Amino acid sequence: MRMESGARRSGAAKGVPVRFFERLVFIVALVAAAHPLRGEPGPLPGLAAPANLVALEACETLDVNWEPVPGASRYAIEVTVEYDSLSSDCSNAPDLTSIFTFSVETAIVSIDYANFLRDFGAGFQAPCRIVLVRVGGVSPPERGIRTTYDSFASTVPTPNCL
Repeated sequence: MRMESGARRSGAAKGVPVRFFERLVFIVALVAAAHPLRGEPGPLPGLAAPANLVALEACETLDVNWEPVPGASRYAIEVTVEYDSLSSDCSNAPDLTSIFTFSVETAIVSIDYANFLRDFGAGFQAPCRIVLVRVGGVSPPERGIRTTYDSFASTVPTPNCL
């Protein structure tokens, strides 16, 4: 085989110099190092749990308040209630539990008990008791990152019906 001056023998492709492939591999490695492949998202910086959470059972409302959380655009409230599905006066032990979720923008909220009414076949009835109230800050969605519910604060409501 006769080689002309200036031509190189290359095992990669006919007529393509070896330096071309070396440069191509270098550029691909450089780009890959600068922009890692997207896999599972890593942990997001979380919001703190709301401080000084207070829940009071008033006569017809559940009043909940807490300290505002820096960085939270909204708050998620979860209220766990128990029902006695066999009697409307809660004379039996509660046998059903429901969790209600609310989304609010302020750190003070009053939830009407009508939100907790359930029908077990004999008409709507109120819960026997509210077991737990949880509140967590919701961070605003960012580009490419979904909304996150971060740390929750929990409390047992205090009955306060005069």
